[in-house]
Amino acid sequence: MPVKIALNELINVLAGDVVYCSSPEDICAEGITPDSREVKDGGIFLARRGETDDGHKYIVKALTAGASIIIAERAWLEANNTDEFKTLARQNGYAIVGVNDSTLALGDLARYWRNKLNPKTIAITGSVGKSTTKEILASLLEQLVGQGTANKKSYNNMVGLPMTVLEASVGDKWLLLEAGMNHAGELEYLTSIAQPDCATILNVEAVHLEFFRSLAAIADAKCELLRGLRANGQVILRQDNVELFAGVAREEARQGKEFKKVFFGLSEQAQYRVKSIESRGLDGERFSLSGLRDESYETSIPHLGLHNIVNACAAVATLQTAYPEIELGDIAQALPQSRKAGMRLEIKKLRDKQFIIDCYNANPLSMLSAFEIVKNIAQKQKFALILGDMRELGEASKEYHVELGKNAAAVDPDYIMVIGEQAEYVAAGACSMGYERITVAQSMAQIAEQVLASADVPLVLFKASRGIKLETAVKLIEEKLDAIPFSVPTS
Repeated sequence: MPVKIALNELINVLAGDVVYCSSPEDICAEGITPDSREVKDGGIFLARRGETDDGHKYIVKALTAGASIIIAERAWLEANNTDEFKTLARQNGYAIVGVNDSTLALGDLARYWRNKLNPKTIAITGSVGKSTTKEILASLLEQLVGQGTANKKSYNNMVGLPMTVLEASVGDKWLLLEAGMNHAGELEYLTSIAQPDCATILNVEAVHLEFFRSLAAIADAKCELLRGLRANGQVILRQDNVELFAGVAREEARQGKEFKKVFFGLSEQAQYRVKSIESRGLDGERFSLSGLRDESYETSIPHLGLHNIVNACAAVATLQTAYPEIELGDIAQALPQSRKAGMRLEIKKLRDKQFIIDCYNANPLSMLSAFEIVKNIAQKQKFALILGDMRELGEASKEYHVELGKNAAAVDPDYIMVIGEQAEYVAAGACSMGYERITVAQSMAQIAEQVLASADVPLVLFKASRGIKLETAVKLIEEKLDAIPFSVPTS
């Protein structure tokens, strides 16, 4: 059951004002949403100003859909005629509550609900790998601990994380929160809501450089997650990430204490480590997993690539840190059933082609990892790279995209297609290596036509940042293939 709260208690938690209510003592709401399309009878509608739309425009729709309580910003309510809202509230016995800032009110309510339920709470952040690690860990928790709540998809921002907390139920044994950021101060705010018992920081890499002056600044922003750590809480870190280590040391100095730390990774010095790695092609990876007691177990994951093995190792380290009574052998048995995050090295087979689709995020490190994966899987068969922009790289974007072109050419695909604002720089990088089989595409339809025309290239990687929407090209290919009659030759 998601958040359930009486109106009087809600007003106290939010320091809100009742703009209109006919009978406050009778109102109790269950569930909250900032999306008027998802309002349920008896729920709370949070009207907030988003980047592209203003939820206050949908108050009437939310009331008509059966919302018991509307949370809206005082300034908007004062500037707009609320007679229609009051009439609807009077007719239905619903309440309108005014607050200074709807987004902060959401956080206040989430903080209240997290403390009321008080489940074992785990928070994860990092430059890359957050969603995959979260999905692996959630799968392990479900199998080995029981019922709990984790972020849907990558809902990890100032709205997504609080909403995840508010979706937690009374019977939940755990709460797993992926926390993302692209500005300093955001993780400090999110961790004040999460108040984690265990905090995992996966890595610090060249991501969000558009908003930060250096990797050190990114590390400091990531380490804000540790400011909300509960007493006796523990920190799980990658062993061999230099910038991360430096950031943690600065945060320890800032707080005047040393954290209880657990390390994972490929290094022999890590308490949780992996070795004896063996690729299973498109079926994932096999490896040996070692833990605190120097015990070792053979296991596998359905995910592709070395970086996802490290993500799995992080999930294992976090799980056993939070629940030391769970045996490493049981975790190793559960790992093969772990889930994948959507649009991250997703495998799709269409007729005689195999696509590796990674269209949710892209940065220099994840691009390199994807190239290595497709090269290893291809072996002697032909493969192609369909690439789009890497976003949020700031002033260094041109240089990173030129380097991307060089790295793409180095794995020698049968052809490369690039699309986006930075496509010319990628092409220039590839050409500087003497590679000529590269095309700057003007549309997704052009990409689809090229992939379909290349009948002798069975393996294709699609990789770009989310804003490029490169998955659109895959959908066009699917549609065109569905329109082509498929017949099996008869002997």
